[in-house]
Amino acid sequence: MQRRIDALIFDCDGTLVDSEGPGLAVLQQAALQIGVTISSEQLHDQFRGMPMAQCVAFIGGQLASKPENFDADFTAHVRRAMAERFRQGLRTLPLGFDSCWT
Repeated sequence: MQRRIDALIFDCDGTLVDSEGPGLAVLQQAALQIGVTISSEQLHDQFRGMPMAQCVAFIGGQLASKPENFDADFTAHVRRAMAERFRQGLRTLPLGFDSCWT
């Protein structure tokens, strides 16, 4: 029996390439630049798989005085820095197609 495919959603991040590790490193560096220290362990435990908005809200909450438009400005800065880091190269992940069908 053949099935008709109506749509295909494909998410490269975490499927084909490891962008989460380098992305979290960029986020950590950006936080350090504004005086927020987050350990690598805390970063991975707390932010891994978390939406950017929640990461930014946490970082902003660590500031003594959060500037107006912090969330939008910080997010834009981090996104630009991540894009630059990703252009430098990402590690490919092994393809595990056999696990897709189990």
